[in-house]
Amino acid sequence: MRRPSRSPEGYPSSVAAVEPPSDFVGVAVDLRLVLGRSESASVVIEGVVAYPTGFAFEIIATHPPDAALRERGLLAGVPRHRYWQDAAHGATQREERVAVYLRLPDGRSMASEPSLAAAQEPSDSPLRPFRAHAERSWIRAHYWIEPLPGPGILTVSCEWPVFGIASNTSSIDTSPIIAASARSAPEAI
Repeated sequence: MRRPSRSPEGYPSSVAAVEPPSDFVGVAVDLRLVLGRSESASVVIEGVVAYPTGFAFEIIATHPPDAALRERGLLAGVPRHRYWQDAAHGATQREERVAVYLRLPDGRSMASEPSLAAAQEPSDSPLRPFRAHAERSWIRAHYWIEPLPGPGILTVSCEWPVFGIASNTSSIDTSPIIAASARSAPEAI
């Protein structure tokens, strides 16, 4: 399902967010990776599910409930109804939001936010979730990547400066994702 995309600063407005196909049953990939951690927060990738045309994954960002955040208005209202672009509980400054960057084996790159890190190259397109949810001390965002990446290394980076998570990069071999996608089957109707 294609949805109109917002046009974040620095990205083309023609890129649309999409979700996994509803007519196929995806296959879970055994992958859980800590992308970043500080004394007060963590960012994890998990829930990877492969389909013939791409793969979905979930980013979970956790932090302790903090009175200072409330005073700054970042935990005000009902955060569960905010979207990922401001899902960091109403964050208005880039350093307050979780930023996720992907580089696929074919060289394509995607980013949820323009990088604050000087070492991070500009991305080809925005990385937007097809579903996001925030609560008092966590944020969950689900992403869809299409087309399915080829063999090689998928590089995932993240940063969350407000909670002391500096830019951190991890590598993922795409072989398990590709193998799982071959086992995905049409949904029985």
